[in-house]
Amino acid sequence: MTRGFVAVGVLAISAVLATLGSSPSTAASPSPQSDPVTFVPATGQSLAAVEKAISTSGATLREARYAFTAAGQVLTVGVPGNGTLSDDAAVVTDTLNDLETKTAASVAKNPELATGNPTTQLIAAARGVISKGLPAPAEVSLSGNLSSVAASSLVKKAAPVTVDSSARSSNQVAAACGSTWWPTYVTGTSGPASSGGRSNLFYLRFALTDLAAFKCLGSTAFEPDFVTYNYDSAHYFSQNMLSWSSTMPSPYWDTNAFDGSNEWVYTVGSQDINGFISGTQYSVYFRMSNGNASSDTAKIVWQRSHYQAMCPLGPAWCIFADASKIQYAWLITVPGTWHP
Repeated sequence: MTRGFVAVGVLAISAVLATLGSSPSTAASPSPQSDPVTFVPATGQSLAAVEKAISTSGATLREARYAFTAAGQVLTVGVPGNGTLSDDAAVVTDTLNDLETKTAASVAKNPELATGNPTTQLIAAARGVISKGLPAPAEVSLSGNLSSVAASSLVKKAAPVTVDSSARSSNQVAAACGSTWWPTYVTGTSGPASSGGRSNLFYLRFALTDLAAFKCLGSTAFEPDFVTYNYDSAHYFSQNMLSWSSTMPSPYWDTNAFDGSNEWVYTVGSQDINGFISGTQYSVYFRMSNGNASSDTAKIVWQRSHYQAMCPLGPAWCIFADASKIQYAWLITVPGTWHP
C-alpha cells in the first residue's frame, strides 16, 4: 500500500478499527473481526492439525506463508487462501518452478547475480522438504469471527516493537545519519510464469552506509513498491495475486486497499529492517494472473516505514511510510530483464 505518512495512516487505521467495533485505546468487548489477523502455529503442529484448527473455528483462511531455510537465508512463499491448506503444495511447487526459471533468466543476463545468490539452494531445500509432505505454514492470516480459534494450535502473532520516526526532526536526523538510505543495487526480470499467470522477480542489496542510514533514521520496516503504469487502463499484471516469495526478513504481501487506480502497486514488504545485512542479496517475487495488455512500464518506489503502535491487524494494514524514494520512473520495461 503506497500510503501517505503517519497522519493518513492513523486515519486509515481508525477506519479499519471502526469496522471492528473498538479502537486501540478502548477496552470494549471484542467483536467479530472481518479484517485479516496473523496467527502462528504452535510448536509441533502438522499441516493437518492447523487446517483442522481453522475449519473448526469457522475462520476464513486469507493467506498461508511457508518458510524454507538454506545457505543462511529463509525463503518465504505466500499463498492466498483459495481453498484448503492441502491445496497449497501445488501452488508452492509452481512458485518454486517459476522462481527457478526467472532466476536462471536473470543470471544469464547478469552473471554477477550468480555470486552470493542462495536462490538455487533455497529452492532445492524447499523441494526436499515438500517431497516428504508440505509442512505446516509458518504463519496464517485469518478473518471472520476469530474468538473460536484454538489457542493450543494457533497463537496470534505479536506486533513488533514500534518506532515512529516521523516524530523526529528530518533535517537533524538526515544530518546525523545521512540522507541516502535506499538499496544500492536492484535488477530484475518479468514475463509469463512457467505455471500460468505472469510474474516478476527482482534482487536488491544495501551498501553498508545506506543500510546504516536507514536504521539510524528510525524506520523499522521496508516496502519496495513495484509500480506499473495504468493511466491508460492497460496493465500487464492483474491485481489477482497467485503467489509471492521473498528472502527478506519477516516478509509480507502488502494490501493495495488505499492505492489509486492510475498506478498499480505490487509490494512484498519486510517488517524487520534490523534483520537486513549489508551486501547480502535479497529476492522479491510475485505472480499474478494475466492483465489486459501484452506490455507495460514500471518504476520502483522505496519506502522506509514503521509499524503503527497499537494497530492489531498485521503488517499489511499497520505499516506506514516515513519517507519514499522514486527511482527508474517508467524506465522499466515489462516484460523483460531490466538493470536500470
